[in-house]
Amino acid sequence: MDWHECIRKRIVKDVKEDRNLIISAREIAAIKVKSADVLPRELSVGKITLLYDALREYLECLALEKGFKIYNHECYAAFLREIGGFSREAEIFLII
Repeated sequence: MDWHECIRKRIVKDVKEDRNLIISAREIAAIKVKSADVLPRELSVGKITLLYDALREYLECLALEKGFKIYNHECYAAFLREIGGFSREAEIFLII
C-alpha cells in the first residue's frame, strides 16, 4: 500500500501537532525500551513485544510531528518510505 492509498482510504489523517502527546509518547517508549533491557533472556517474547511497542510509539511521534495520525502497520511503512525517505527501514518494518 502506498501513502496516497492510505490517505484515500482514511487510514492516515491530518492532525494538529500536540507537543504534550509527543513528549508523553516518547517517554513511554523509552520506559518500554528500558523495561525490555532488564528482562531476562528467558522472557524474550516479552522483550520483543516491548521493543515493538516502543518502535510504534516512536513512529507515532514522528508522524505526529509531521501532522499525521496513522492507523495501521502498512501505512507506517508507507510513511517511512515516502515521507521519511527510509525505504530499507520500511521494508524491514513490514516483515516484523
